[in-house]
Amino acid sequence: MLLIYLIHQIKLKLKYMQCPKCKTEILATAKFCPECGKKVEPQGKTCPNKACKRTGLPHEAMYCPDCGTKLTGGFSSFTETVNGVSFDMVAIEGGSFMMGSNEEEYEKPIHVVTVSDFYLEKTPVTVGQFKSFVESTGYRTTAEMTWGSKIIIYKEDFDCDFLWGEDVNWQCGAGGDIRNEKEFDYPVIHISWDDAIAYCNWLNEESNRLYRLPTEAEWEFAAGGGLESREKFAGTNNKRMVENYSWTSQNSRFMINPVARLRPNKLGLYDMSGNINEWCNDWYALDYYSNSPSINPQGPENAFVCDWRNNKIEQSGAKVIRGGAYNFRNEDCRVSKRYHEEFENTSWDIGFRIALTSIK
Repeated sequence: MLLIYLIHQIKLKLKYMQCPKCKTEILATAKFCPECGKKVEPQGKTCPNKACKRTGLPHEAMYCPDCGTKLTGGFSSFTETVNGVSFDMVAIEGGSFMMGSNEEEYEKPIHVVTVSDFYLEKTPVTVGQFKSFVESTGYRTTAEMTWGSKIIIYKEDFDCDFLWGEDVNWQCGAGGDIRNEKEFDYPVIHISWDDAIAYCNWLNEESNRLYRLPTEAEWEFAAGGGLESREKFAGTNNKRMVENYSWTSQNSRFMINPVARLRPNKLGLYDMSGNINEWCNDWYALDYYSNSPSINPQGPENAFVCDWRNNKIEQSGAKVIRGGAYNFRNEDCRVSKRYHEEFENTSWDIGFRIALTSIK
């Protein structure tokens, strides 16, 4: 018993953390996990309680799970590094806001929604980030496993052709050309909803967190400025100022642009309007706003869209996409504008960014 007690006291004085892969408790100073051999990145918060000193706690944690001590730093933005690739997560204080608008039928009715604190990635996931995932796992995307992806080819007069590219995948631009190393800071596209979820699952295994896609409500709340302000476009209420914050048909030269080259919105988020559309976690339903929960809505249980050929509402596999793209008009990049796409589809204008739930 004495030996067990002494070992326990020694462990209290040392700083420990969990291996993000196999969850073995290892010294915080370790460079590699002795059990699985994974390289360990510096991570997380340290409990300020001298009798505990638990380390490796998630950045989003506010209390130590071992002793209950409140952690310093509170709810704040942080930088995550996985496989040598870093990205920024912005802390977004939750609250209530008026979701929707009266501009389109499927944006009605305007209704009160409350979202909890969460984190959202500062930019869309880039080609470089997704490349790290593919190289680490050998993952093959929907486009690679099936029929390729939709591409867009512009002509001199800015007329365009929509085509199928059989060999087009996440490595490609909107027109199907392979991106070079200098273009790894472009948002990844030709990504299905399943591909985005697979990326989140991989991040969770590597980081010991719970990354996910944002809900539609979280996306609109963050794009419009959170609690600080409610704006029609991400960054501004003035349609003539949209080009300062968003890549649209007015300033993009009909090309996707690298992330974070224009101004961020009030929360420090880039490219929420324009450049590319972004997958949300929710199924899409035309009338969801009429009966959605007021607190942390997660979307309908099934997707329903309108088949315009016969003017009928039909069940589908549509997921919500938000934001608008580089070839959209300014007014089509409003933060309340709703779009949808079948979850297995890939396209020249759809990517994603990730979210993370705050741990109280």
